[in-house]
Amino acid sequence: MLTQPPNWGTTMSAVRAQKVEEVERIKSLVSQYPVIGIVRMEKTPARPLQRMRRELKKHGVLRMSKKSLVCRAFDELDNEKIRELKKYLDGQIALIYTKTDPFKLYRFLQENKQPAPAKPGDIAPKDIVIPAGETDIPPGPIVGQLQKIGVPAQIRRGKVVILGDTKVLKKGEKITNELAKILARLGIEPMEIGLDLQAAFSDSTIFTRDVLDTSPEVVITQLRDAYQSAINLATRIVYPTRQTIKHLLRKAYSSAQTLALECGIVTPETIKPLLAKAYLHMVSLATHLPREILGEKLFGEIAGLRMGTAEKRMETSVREEKKEEKKKKEEEADAMAGLGALFG
Repeated sequence: MLTQPPNWGTTMSAVRAQKVEEVERIKSLVSQYPVIGIVRMEKTPARPLQRMRRELKKHGVLRMSKKSLVCRAFDELDNEKIRELKKYLDGQIALIYTKTDPFKLYRFLQENKQPAPAKPGDIAPKDIVIPAGETDIPPGPIVGQLQKIGVPAQIRRGKVVILGDTKVLKKGEKITNELAKILARLGIEPMEIGLDLQAAFSDSTIFTRDVLDTSPEVVITQLRDAYQSAINLATRIVYPTRQTIKHLLRKAYSSAQTLALECGIVTPETIKPLLAKAYLHMVSLATHLPREILGEKLFGEIAGLRMGTAEKRMETSVREEKKEEKKKKEEEADAMAGLGALFG
C-alpha cells in the first residue's frame, strides 16, 4: 500500500516560523520588563512548577525557551549587558520577565522552595545535620548504620535514640546511597525543590547569585558604613554638601574663635574670655607684689582667691582619697570572693 510522503518543505517552514516568532517574543518581553532573571529548573516536578508559575504571575512572566533561541534573541538586541547574560544559560533554564527588584525576586524564589527527600548523587544545598532526640524507628540494623556514618545512637524503651546533633554532610558534597536511605528512614528532607535564580539583569547591571544571596541586614549595614565613610572623607577634605555643611560651619566657627582668642582679637564672642584671661594674668602678677603696693582691698581679694583655690584643691584631694579607698575595698572584697569560690 502506497502512502503519500510528508511535505517536508512545509514542515520545515513552519518550524522556522515558530523559531522566528519565539525570538521576537523574547525580544518583546525584554523591552517590556526592566528586570530579566535566568532560573535553573533541573529536578523541578511539574506540580511545583505550575504553582510557581501561578505565583509569579503577580510579579511578571515565567517562560521556558530553548537556549539557542534565547541566545539569538539576546544577540539581536542592541544591549551589550543583555548579551553578557548568555554565559549564565547553563542547564535547563527559563526566563523571568518582571518589574520586581532582583533582590526581592531572589528572596521570593528562595522562600517558595519546598523540602524534598535526598536521592543518591544529589548535591547537598546546605550542611546536613541529623538532630538529637528520640525517633519512631524500632531497634534494628539502623543503629549500626547510624554509628557507621558517625551518628551516636542507641536503643531506649524500644526505640532508636540519637544522642547528639551530628553533621553528616557539608554543603556541596555528594549524597551517597547509604546516607540517602538513612535520611529517608529518619524523615529528613534536605533537598529543595524550586527555581534557582542564577543571574538577573537590571539597570544595565548583572547581579549574580552570590551577590543576590545577601540578607537585607547585611546590605543595610554596608550602605550605612559606606555613607559614614563618605561623610568622614568629605569632612576631612572640607567638601561642602547638604550632609556636611553644618559640621563644617561649626568647625570653622570654633577654629575662628580659637584663633581670635590666641591673637587677642576683640569680638562680641571673645570679649568675655579675653577679659577673664586678662584678669587671671593680673592676679598672677599681683601675687608677686608686696602688700604695701597692692593696698588692703586688692590684697584681700587676692588672699580670698588663694583661699578659694586652696579649698578646691583640698576638696579634690579628699575626693581622690575616698575613691582610692573605695577601690581598695572592692578589690579586697573581690579577692575574698575568689578565695571563697576556690575553697568552697
